[in-house]
Amino acid sequence: MSGNGGENAHNNQFGGRDRGPTGGIKGTSAPGGPGNSVTGGWGWSYNPGKGPVTTTLPDGSIAINITGGWSKTWGPSANNGGNTGAPPGGRGDNVVKPATPAFNPDGTFNTVIDGFQYRVILDTSGKSIEVQQTSPRSYTQKENLQVAVARANNRYPAEMFPNLDFNKGESERKTIACQQAEQAWTGKPENIRLFDESVDGFKYQVKLNGMGEVQSVIRTALRPYTKAGNLKVAVAKAKHKELGEMFPELDFNRGEPERQQQAGHKTVPVHTWCG
Repeated sequence: MSGNGGENAHNNQFGGRDRGPTGGIKGTSAPGGPGNSVTGGWGWSYNPGKGPVTTTLPDGSIAINITGGWSKTWGPSANNGGNTGAPPGGRGDNVVKPATPAFNPDGTFNTVIDGFQYRVILDTSGKSIEVQQTSPRSYTQKENLQVAVARANNRYPAEMFPNLDFNKGESERKTIACQQAEQAWTGKPENIRLFDESVDGFKYQVKLNGMGEVQSVIRTALRPYTKAGNLKVAVAKAKHKELGEMFPELDFNRGEPERQQQAGHKTVPVHTWCG
């Protein structure tokens, strides 16, 4: 394959164009040609984290787990950075850190899964209706060398090196991107709703997102004492005893998780989750 057209076709197939949040690689040519020196550099990689998205706390409230984040990683680069303290060919610390996954002004959601960048389109109820890969991940230094070898042999990189088949795992990555977008949508302030509920005389505030899912349940008031209960309170105080210690039925922490669950069910009889 020769000529600009052939080289461009190779570049598109091999992912040799400009890409990645920090510039990525610009492609390499076969040994002996321009740019045949494969170099590397420092960049940023997003790890979405693992584990459940939410956790139910002992008091019944819901905590959102943020286990991912950006980390500096070594990858390929088209430039030599000189003596910057980075590995040979690196660009040192002069790298702009990309934004974390977030919503765009048009309502679409950008996220990064295993280094691949995606844009998710959601409907008005927060359901994902389309997901597009906007940029593949950058090659590692080893993979960049493999690309050069494949080009020298006029072969597709994925044909010679299965690890360079970026179509593998694409469906799974898109599913995760949709889940991240839908979860983020539920946490937007405009999609949060508050409701007051009563269970056995106790008052609760239930927070729902726009999809009708319970985000948290907080007790706002205890039930009032009965006449007999007031007498027991007086007895406990006179004896300098804890109320619940003398009269277990007045320990209002007993049965609290169950009451919070009932409050959530009263607000949302049927819980749904985006698929």
